[in-house]
Amino acid sequence: VSTQSTWDLDEVHAVGMYGPLGGGVAERDGCMHKVDIIQGTLGKAIGVIGGYVAASSSIIDCIRSKATGFIFTTSMPPHVASAATASVRVLRGEKGMAKRLHFHTNVKKIKWLLRDAGLPLMEGDSHITPLFVGDPVKCKRASDILLEKHGIYVQPINYPTVPKGTERLRITCSPVHTEEHLDHLISALKDTWKELELPLNPIQQQEPVPIVIKELSTSSLNIASVKKCPFPHMATGGSIDNKVESYVG
Repeated sequence: VSTQSTWDLDEVHAVGMYGPLGGGVAERDGCMHKVDIIQGTLGKAIGVIGGYVAASSSIIDCIRSKATGFIFTTSMPPHVASAATASVRVLRGEKGMAKRLHFHTNVKKIKWLLRDAGLPLMEGDSHITPLFVGDPVKCKRASDILLEKHGIYVQPINYPTVPKGTERLRITCSPVHTEEHLDHLISALKDTWKELELPLNPIQQQEPVPIVIKELSTSSLNIASVKKCPFPHMATGGSIDNKVESYVG
């Protein structure tokens, strides 16, 4: 790879959910300092609306000057910016670390339960948990059955979001889902698969489902070494690299 390459990373599905402080996949993998531009959303894990770009001063100046999406829009309302700031502070603290650990434990649990039930899990490293359907009509119908009959909303993903023939349901766990919630989902999915005559996979042999959630402490983290995280001015250790700016809009 050329040393002149510019790396732009979209952390929209990862910010708040990966890394010791919730900075995303780049923080988790220890390569934030190698990425030139990191962008993400203030929705999803942060829970409000809008987005951010973290980059060098020159890149941020270029975005301010050239990006029509920024030039022809209104400023973020102060209460939204304040809510986003408060949310990021929580995500970077001990409460955020505990919720991330609980969240990833729930993801491991639901994947284990899906395999154990023979439901067609599409394997991957992400927290996004897709179930293969392969038919657009049945995919939408499955989502409707889950909501109308079982009180569970699971998003159907059809073309053009995914290629034709790979239609799927997208399951997303959260830290507040309980074991009862997960068991109810599995029961509802099995019922839906039976009603729509969708095929099941052979049951897999697996290690026991993970149930232990360990406690974390910020004292074990070198917070000052984290660079180019969303809202870098919130770092709680050391001064901020003045070459890194954030654009929020």
